[in-house]
Amino acid sequence: MIELLRTNDPVELSWVQAVLADEDIACVVFDHYTALAEGSISAVPRRIMVADQDASRARWVLQTRQAAIEEDRSADFLLGGKVVLHQSAEGYRAAIDPVFLAASVAMRDRREQKILDVGCGAGAVMLCLGARLDRAEITGIDRQSDAVDLARDNINANGWGARMRAVKLDIRDKDVTPLTPQSFDQVVSNPPYFDSGTPAATDARAIAHGDGSVTLRQWLVFCLKMLRHKGRLHVVHRAGALAEILAILQGRAGEIDVLPLFARERDGAAGRVIVSARKGIRSGTRIRPGFVIHDGPGRDYTEAAEAILHDGAAFGAPYRGA
Repeated sequence: MIELLRTNDPVELSWVQAVLADEDIACVVFDHYTALAEGSISAVPRRIMVADQDASRARWVLQTRQAAIEEDRSADFLLGGKVVLHQSAEGYRAAIDPVFLAASVAMRDRREQKILDVGCGAGAVMLCLGARLDRAEITGIDRQSDAVDLARDNINANGWGARMRAVKLDIRDKDVTPLTPQSFDQVVSNPPYFDSGTPAATDARAIAHGDGSVTLRQWLVFCLKMLRHKGRLHVVHRAGALAEILAILQGRAGEIDVLPLFARERDGAAGRVIVSARKGIRSGTRIRPGFVIHDGPGRDYTEAAEAILHDGAAFGAPYRGA
């Protein structure tokens, strides 16, 4: 066998193994010092070995994939560096909405460990959930092949392939295989909702921002279809769409919790809302006190926002600092 590369970076190790597996190239991982016990990756480099006859193709595959990533993608970091997120340089790029959406999700018991992300894009919500909830089994779906490929690469880059997957699926399709309706404990979604009147620069951005082919009603009804009875739905959307969201949920879900998100304390109206609800429950709606994102007129975040964006905390947790 031939040594392909040597690394003590677990993210790089996971990525290389995933890339080689995609190309059906078998590899073996050894410690640089074979006498040392397993589990020393943080201190001792690992060697990735491939068969002699696969070495040239393996090197070419890695070089080609890396070049494509560097040309078409950017590497960003979420939750204070806990999550690496590769994103398309020209397609939709995640902002802070996915991080706040993930912060609205809690696991109150073992039964809530199966989570579905509808319209996952590159996987920002999934990855933030994965960093916070180490028992969660997370599935993401998206209609765009490029987005699903990105999500899969991001899952592997963060080393979470054992409990996450990304699937290409259009919610308008009648056949939702490989998903099973009513099988998820929680469903999260950041539906397309931009309507600036200005055409998007690329087709990918047009679809991600909302190309008009899927209505909000279709989107939320699909989310509810995937939930088990009494399962929890979490959605982030424009505050102006709240009335429509509540109308769609009427008779389908209850125990509705609305969290308004204000850019700044002085703002007269919330820009976004996070709506959580339970399928098949009849109880009413609660409007929570508004959550303020920025501290004053600048771009600085409030301590509460920093706790979520930097620490990966849930709403209400204190900020621990850098």
